[in-house]
Amino acid sequence: MWRCHPDNSTKQAWDDSRTSLTRLAAIAEDHGLVVAFEPEHTNVVADATLARRMLGEVSSPALGIVFDAANLLDPDTATTQSMTTTIRDAITVLGPGIALAHAKELTIGRRPVPAGAGILPWRHILDSLTDAGYRGPLIIHGLDEHDVPNAVHTLSGALAGPLHR
Repeated sequence: MWRCHPDNSTKQAWDDSRTSLTRLAAIAEDHGLVVAFEPEHTNVVADATLARRMLGEVSSPALGIVFDAANLLDPDTATTQSMTTTIRDAITVLGPGIALAHAKELTIGRRPVPAGAGILPWRHILDSLTDAGYRGPLIIHGLDEHDVPNAVHTLSGALAGPLHR
């Protein structure tokens, strides 16, 4: 799985990432496409604040964010309160920059399990995305094929919550 590289927090890594994303966004713009990057707590763009900063520095309508709550949290230190706060704040900061949402579950050890079999607050995630105006796809990934029905069941239940009726 991904591991943090010590150079990820350097100015050079940031500049290299911005240069690459700027070039990629220009190509996407030329072709009428949107490309997106995914903030992840061990990457150069490690959180929502850095993702918003990157979007601002690249400044292209062809660049967006892949929102994956599991990648913004460290399962070894996450508490229910810290998760809901981090998720809410991330979605608020990223808002209209979110081009795609992932529904990957988070577990201690990051083992693949279906949504609902881990520690993520799915109703909170989906309500926060809805509140932010996100109406795009929700992509289930990072689990075994036989676990897909359980993930769909969990997410369908969360979508049937009070804000989604």
